[in-house]
Amino acid sequence: MEPLYQPIRFKLGTALQEWYPSDTSAHVVLMPWLKVFGKEGMESLLDRTVIPKLVNILKNVMVINPQKQKLDPINWVLSWVDMISQSKMVLMLEKEFFPKWLEALHEWLLKGANFTEVERWYKGWKSIFPKEIADDDKIKTQFNKALQVIDLAIEGKPIPKYERPASPPKSIPTPPPSKTTDTKTTSSNNNNTPLQTPTPISTPELLEDVALENDLLFIRSKKRDDAGRPVYNFGLVPIIFEKNLV
Repeated sequence: MEPLYQPIRFKLGTALQEWYPSDTSAHVVLMPWLKVFGKEGMESLLDRTVIPKLVNILKNVMVINPQKQKLDPINWVLSWVDMISQSKMVLMLEKEFFPKWLEALHEWLLKGANFTEVERWYKGWKSIFPKEIADDDKIKTQFNKALQVIDLAIEGKPIPKYERPASPPKSIPTPPPSKTTDTKTTSSNNNNTPLQTPTPISTPELLEDVALENDLLFIRSKKRDDAGRPVYNFGLVPIIFEKNLV
């Protein structure tokens, strides 16, 4: 079935080229496909289309300002926590979010921040992260760094200027290449009985079965392409068949 999904993933990837993370519709469209593509197939799509844009949000759009904080960018990123693996989400935050967050905290404390406001700010940020992310050891380490510098300020000790890690965490990993399965079969008997040739099934019939199994709509629409071929809707993706190919 995998060859049938490739053109669909391609169409989804093409549609996501102009997508911006503030648009929540992409998440709504992709979620039903998670069960269809499987974890590895969906990760491949997200690695190419969604994750780079979320990294850009954290790196170039997200601004940490204790006096006037806008939370929309971080919420756009965290809204994908149910589709992006925890390890990749944590790595994004560790590399792109927490360095600037800790830097802002250091600068704030160096200017003589009100400790009540700092405590409220710290707790507020911590409450934003979903439990599975907040409980991750790497995320706990980042919050502990914040507590350590806050304790220094409360005790009246010198606050060091924050320095970003000399060697930042490794880049977001990409899934290893799929291992191709050996399709050769060995016969367990030595007789000359020919193998039964399975009854061929058409591509539309295969897609119809997949749609039924995954609660997706598969229906022929009233539209036709420029060549006069009927357009089908597979979920939210329009597809065309030519010689039994999608």
